[in-house]
Amino acid sequence: MNNTSRNGPAIAAMLLAMATLILNDTLIKLASDNLPSGQIMALRGTMATALIAVMCWRTGAFGKAARIAQSPVFLRVAAEIGATVTFLLALFNMPIGNVVALMQVTPLVVVAGAALFLREPVGWRRWAAALMGFAGVMLIIRPGTSAFTPWAMLALVTVVFSASRDLATRRIHPETPSALVTLITAAAVTVMGYLMFPFQEWQPVGGREFGLLAMAAISMACAYHMLVLAMRSSDVSVVAPFRYTMVLWATLSGYLVWGELPDTLAVIGTAIVIAAGLYSFFRERYLMARD
Repeated sequence: MNNTSRNGPAIAAMLLAMATLILNDTLIKLASDNLPSGQIMALRGTMATALIAVMCWRTGAFGKAARIAQSPVFLRVAAEIGATVTFLLALFNMPIGNVVALMQVTPLVVVAGAALFLREPVGWRRWAAALMGFAGVMLIIRPGTSAFTPWAMLALVTVVFSASRDLATRRIHPETPSALVTLITAAAVTVMGYLMFPFQEWQPVGGREFGLLAMAAISMACAYHMLVLAMRSSDVSVVAPFRYTMVLWATLSGYLVWGELPDTLAVIGTAIVIAAGLYSFFRERYLMARD
């Protein structure tokens, strides 16, 4: 199969992955009307972990379970727990479009982190892109205005956790099955949800809440599967930029479900963040091809 024929289905898989990720976020935000964050993490995580475990079994990933015992995996799990907790708290208290827009700066933070902590070479152009992305973030959160809330700062903490997770992922042995890494991460986040039980007042789960969380778990498992299909069967340089369609899905969800629309400065800031991210990505691909 040539590159063109592979990339078409891979792009479709990436678009579906981004849409189902936002569907997951939308469903759990709706569930948060009646359930606390820990209960949502625990219940959704239990269902999602079961689905991912089935995927691991079907793909034979359990045969390589010993490869999980490595420090980058454990660092990734810890960072994912922090990212999940802070993201949910920000999501439940901010417009979904703004939270997702802020998350798009994560690849730029990864570039900076790779240079500072992994000693990877990063030229002035990508540093400039990272600074431009940070400027876009400032337009979204606007310190000193009503748009600047503790929840916006918490979303930026999520970015730090997410970047740490991605940096740890780079250090995982390449023969470690992705499905197993996903499974142990989902299980750890689920356990964290249950550990939050003494600190939150858990609520009875009605049919509406159970349905929302069940659909969220299915959406999340589907998104992870689609991401694997998209990135393993295509030219990464063609498919990866379609990750940014997540912003469009989030904006559409915010408008249709909650009547939210980002203001002009937030739109400009989001465009700057996406442009900086795309430039940094294509610059990295150019340098890799040249080497």
